[in-house]
Amino acid sequence: MVDLLFVYGTLMQDFQSEITQVLRNKSELIGEGWTTGRLYDIGSYPGLVYESQGDRRVRGEIYRMYQPELLLPVLDYYEMIDPETPAENEYKRTLLPITRLDQIEDCWTYIFQQPVANLPEISSGDYRTYFSQNPNHQDFIDKN
Repeated sequence: MVDLLFVYGTLMQDFQSEITQVLRNKSELIGEGWTTGRLYDIGSYPGLVYESQGDRRVRGEIYRMYQPELLLPVLDYYEMIDPETPAENEYKRTLLPITRLDQIEDCWTYIFQQPVANLPEISSGDYRTYFSQNPNHQDFIDKN
């Protein structure tokens, strides 16, 4: 099983919550990475829409999970993925090509799978910068 995880939002090391503590305890940060796509403001957190041929980058972090078969179901629960209704979930966990130090590796990534027509795009592709300018996103972190 692939043991790499790419995170681009509230799971990054800049944020402190119960779930980020679980991630830190059950994996190790191996570095920064990026993928092609667009990042959207879902309301209190971001969502990545992957574009294989896109020219925009979404930046994040890559973690090596110690036991992905145990950690991924916990993260799926946090991302509110219900296996009974996959099309209705906000996110889908999938393997995406992530670039790190000019190498591409497949990493598990949570991609947003709902319509984005009325959502603001985070044009920088970097949630950390966007987060500091949007206090309503801090409220989400504080509650989790």
